[in-house]
Amino acid sequence: MKPLEVLGYSKILEAWEKINVLTALRAAIDRNEFDAISLQKKYGFSRKDLEYVWEVFPELKVHRRPTPGAIASRIDELNKMLRDAMVGMLEGMELWIFPKGSCLICGVYLGMVEGSLRRDVLWSSVAILVPSVNNIFRYRLLSGEECVGIFGIGAYMCEFIPERAKDATTFTIPIHGVLMEMPMYERAISSKKRVVVPKYADYIREHLVRVPLSELAGSKFAPRFFGPAIRENSKAILGFLRSTRAFSVADVCIDGLTLLSAWRGAFNKLLVTESRFGKLSTDVIKGVPGVVGYEGVLDKLRELPMVHNTDAFVDSTRLLWLRLSVAGFSILEQFIGATR
Repeated sequence: MKPLEVLGYSKILEAWEKINVLTALRAAIDRNEFDAISLQKKYGFSRKDLEYVWEVFPELKVHRRPTPGAIASRIDELNKMLRDAMVGMLEGMELWIFPKGSCLICGVYLGMVEGSLRRDVLWSSVAILVPSVNNIFRYRLLSGEECVGIFGIGAYMCEFIPERAKDATTFTIPIHGVLMEMPMYERAISSKKRVVVPKYADYIREHLVRVPLSELAGSKFAPRFFGPAIRENSKAILGFLRSTRAFSVADVCIDGLTLLSAWRGAFNKLLVTESRFGKLSTDVIKGVPGVVGYEGVLDKLRELPMVHNTDAFVDSTRLLWLRLSVAGFSILEQFIGATR
């Protein structure tokens, strides 16, 4: 937890706790139950909570109620403190969404699911949360291709129509990054801009939507400019949230990692380690819609950070998830709700 403390976790926790206490106090005052015994027995106040509200509103000690405006003002101050602390916790983090995954890599494979071809793939998207754009690097693989690695935590999502069905089904699988060759990456980062406001223009493009979480947490204007892009990609973001909520920090290790590859050496495949591939017999048979399948070569790509420095990558991934769980989930959920 030490890295989280450096990022302001204690301030976030303190603000949350005090907001909850004052919210309960407001309810107690509305019911005329704000004596010490009632606050403790009916509203669960600890001695620490009582001392806090007595310090902020000393009139409570003589059984005089503070005004609703005074309580609201204090909650507003705490919400500002919470927002500022969340901005610090999320600083640099971005959710990268490739909304037209198969279109970007020119993939046409429908994919096999449970041994049969899909009748139609309606859409496929990739969402990856990265700690910072400074963590995105170019790699020249031993085979000679220049690739870009976008690593973090995320999900591959696909909506498809099964062969003998009329209704669509959504498939989601957690991944830890995307490996793509330079021409595809450049196509994404230079694709058509979707907004004209200079501050946000580079964030929202046809083939890449970058959502800066600290901007969402700290700016009152972000929903206005990100709203249309968020609405268009709400399914992908919701799929990412469901996938990452099920993420297990304890399971982060080299054999637990999965990359989506747009590298010609394993094109449109999910890369896992050789040892894990041998344990995926059921998943390999079932298949993945929109993706050719799995390939057990991840641990052979020594150029990649999760291979040549596994411990550092695992630590970084765990910290990224913890930062997301402390501050990012609520921000993204509120933002999606605000743009629906």
